[in-house]
Amino acid sequence: ETTDDHVWEIKPGFMDENCVLVIDSWTSLTQSAMNWACDEFNLDIGEISEIERSKMRQVYQAAGEKLTYFLMMIRSAPCHVIVIAHPSEFTKTEKPENKTVREIKETDLKVLWTKSVPKSSSNNHAMTMAKYFTDLAWLEVDAMGTYKIDFRPSNERMSGSHLNKRLDTRKDGSFGHLVRALGGTPPVATQPTDHWLMIHEH
Repeated sequence: ETTDDHVWEIKPGFMDENCVLVIDSWTSLTQSAMNWACDEFNLDIGEISEIERSKMRQVYQAAGEKLTYFLMMIRSAPCHVIVIAHPSEFTKTEKPENKTVREIKETDLKVLWTKSVPKSSSNNHAMTMAKYFTDLAWLEVDAMGTYKIDFRPSNERMSGSHLNKRLDTRKDGSFGHLVRALGGTPPVATQPTDHWLMIHEH
């Protein structure tokens, strides 16, 4: 069967400082890792029985390990990497003393803190992600449609950056300005791609 589709073969290991690899999004990559883990344990993620539900701990663990492997590759990549993620709320609670698990109601749990984290295979896995990146930032849009990027530290969300500013994404908050602020050189647009990109035509 003939087709006009093209397959792009990308080799991130051959990219350099003039390349920017964008993963859009971590949420989609997480779902792929969960699907892979379900296949490994012969589970249909759409129809999990109560008996099979006991295997879900293994699925989350396997998916988390796979995602951590991806994070290690991201940290080691020879090029710039931007990972786009969606927020998830992580509420850390404490169980009351002198009560069994069966006796504890949700209203009995003491909330220690609530933090926004990237949506990953689990909130615990999300809490490990920051160390693999040089800078974390949160995007927001105001009523006028202006996008801001916030590098400031906060107890309410996962944070960490060389910058301590909230900036306009079209001005000082652009990727090029961030690279320069870190002492780097922004990528040059007119660079060959044939050493890391091969387009297969069918």
